[in-house]
Amino acid sequence: MTITIDLSPRCSGAGVIHLAIVADLSGSMVGAPLDKMKQRIHALLDSLFGDFGGLIEVGIVTFDTEARPVCDVTGDRTLLNACIDAMTATLGDFGDVSGGIEAAQAMLVGASPRPHRAWLPWLVGSNH
Repeated sequence: MTITIDLSPRCSGAGVIHLAIVADLSGSMVGAPLDKMKQRIHALLDSLFGDFGGLIEVGIVTFDTEARPVCDVTGDRTLLNACIDAMTATLGDFGDVSGGIEAAQAMLVGASPRPHRAWLPWLVGSNH
């Protein structure tokens, strides 16, 4: 799967773009699906930071039966990589997708106090 995000028209004079990744850690993600998702998130960050460097800051929210912000919005790749690598899936079947999206929105609104800045939650998981 190839994902292309063109932020260049929006970056001109707009300041930092904040992105929240919402990651499914429910039971469906145990094993290979979790490994694949982590690889995809790392690849997304490689692309974003490679293309936009200091214009991108990312936060990470995970969810299984509840949502958890695990990495506040930051431009620190080392911290983001550590948050991604520490993800582990639970054995529960239920995933609180809406809670994850709500937590991501709250994270991004808090990171972007100016009302004209957009927020972009990015949902990843086995069925997304």
